[in-house]
Amino acid sequence: MIRSMTGYAGVHQDINSGHYHFEIKSLNHRGFDIHYHSSRSLSMLEVPVRELVQKKISRGRIELFLRGDTQKNGDMAVQANPGLAQRYLDCITSLQHQLPDMGTVRLEFLLNLPGVFEIDEQVISADDAWETLHGVVETGLAGLMEMKIREGANLAKELLHGIEEIERLTREILGCREQVLTEYRQKISDRIKEWLDRVELDESRMVQELAFYADRSDIQEECVRLLSHVGQFHALLDENTADTENYTAVGRRMDFLCQEMFREANTAGAKSSSMEVVERVLHLKGQIDRLREQVQNVE
Repeated sequence: MIRSMTGYAGVHQDINSGHYHFEIKSLNHRGFDIHYHSSRSLSMLEVPVRELVQKKISRGRIELFLRGDTQKNGDMAVQANPGLAQRYLDCITSLQHQLPDMGTVRLEFLLNLPGVFEIDEQVISADDAWETLHGVVETGLAGLMEMKIREGANLAKELLHGIEEIERLTREILGCREQVLTEYRQKISDRIKEWLDRVELDESRMVQELAFYADRSDIQEECVRLLSHVGQFHALLDENTADTENYTAVGRRMDFLCQEMFREANTAGAKSSSMEVVERVLHLKGQIDRLREQVQNVE
């Protein structure tokens, strides 16, 4: 079982007369990168939120959004600063005398100036805030994991189909080996006989060279290694139970196996002069390429 690297979840919840919103989304990424965004009063929760996410997820770009207000609304006190307001008013009056075209200043303008009203914010501690919002974050994270597991199950079906097609093509290419080698030896043998009729050559030496070049065109080793990589890929598909905290990220290892399979297929194609094999190798490389694209979505 595998998990997809992409997912999304959002939670809205009212707690103690406060409204909170937690949003989490996971995107494809080669490594593991967490970005935390919050309202100013919740910035102190970045560390515990990160730690909780790291226990569940091991790869991808994680975007976290936590919005809400940790102020104790019942304890908020608003105080006016009449002295500062008077100084503002004196300055405005002075400007009106110097600038007759300035016009009148509305009361709301004066009231919106910095410091005219002061709010005594009683903000709760980081521990109290985390105790309040821990459940919200847990709920959002559980929703994300559910989506990642669901998408991972669909992705696993696509990967299984792809790796089975790669195995089928590889076995077809391997099945062509004996026929290709026989045809290759016959072709070289005919050329050698033609040369021997024209010039004096050491026939035993030419037979050795024939065997050497025939071995160089043999694609058995590449096919055997390809099938070995296919087996390892199957094992990675079955390695995990996606809904546990002990999930092991397999995306990178799958990507490495795809690279190795492509390299072996490329070598096999370069060694063979048989059009039948070359056509199958081209199809095989295209299938490996498609498989690797799908693997980029695996955590």
